[in-house]
Amino acid sequence: MARPGAPRSAVVRGEPRGLVIALAARAEKGRANQELIRLLAEIVGLSPSKITIVRGKTTRLKLAHIETADPEQAARRLLACVGQNLRGAR
Repeated sequence: MARPGAPRSAVVRGEPRGLVIALAARAEKGRANQELIRLLAEIVGLSPSKITIVRGKTTRLKLAHIETADPEQAARRLLACVGQNLRGAR
């Protein structure tokens, strides 16, 4: 779940449905979606072009596809940053 308009972008917590992610960008003109993609790319160490929002482009509940050869490592990196402020996060 995306929470746009936060003071800074960070993974807030994990829930049964997925991660709750605070986004510094507002939900206007796709800015929050771009920030979500940027943040996910930073966390998993990939180019933003490898991440796509496949569902929920206009809602807070989103489904993102991360194109990677090692999905387990990407999941570990995402879970490891729950509740932490990321270096470079906005």
